[in-house]
Amino acid sequence: MTLSHIQIVPEFSRVVSIFDLTDDPKKFTLSATAEECDALAKRFGLQKIRYLNAECEVWRPEDGNVICLKGKLKCEVVQTCVITFEPVIAKIKDNLLEFFEEKKEDKYGKKDQTEIDLPYLDDEEVPEILESSELDMGEVIAQHLALSLDPYPRAPQAELTKIVESHDEKKISPFESLSEKLSHREESDLKEG
Repeated sequence: MTLSHIQIVPEFSRVVSIFDLTDDPKKFTLSATAEECDALAKRFGLQKIRYLNAECEVWRPEDGNVICLKGKLKCEVVQTCVITFEPVIAKIKDNLLEFFEEKKEDKYGKKDQTEIDLPYLDDEEVPEILESSELDMGEVIAQHLALSLDPYPRAPQAELTKIVESHDEKKISPFESLSEKLSHREESDLKEG
């Protein structure tokens, strides 16, 4: 079996068929189980995910092959302080709006390059291509959570200068060391003289 045939199963998977979507938004309430939270925590290098909930709307406008997902994410995670390695609790509340494009191929297997002109898409925004007829809302939420995490979490009392000082309470600069050597030499010269 080659690597291209290996399918990775997402830890938090909630799938909807794009063929079931219309311009009337479908509403979903997503909640990760304790096992799914543990698996996601491991994936993102977190100590723990206490809960992960999301409210989503998914729809497919009549004027194109774009699928829209709008939602609200609520989550509580336990990260590790980058300075003290103590637990850092963070509550995350975030909105998301994502766009996906149904993969279209011509009879030669080439992707249809039709331009999309929709009023709710920014000029720089390019919809993500769906490789199948399913949209995994849970994986979209998980990826959004990863982007919402603080990359450098710090415990409330953590200060880098204090940590450095506690490891090396007295640092002697090279100039102080040289000054001490010179004063010792002068003292010995005076004794000899």
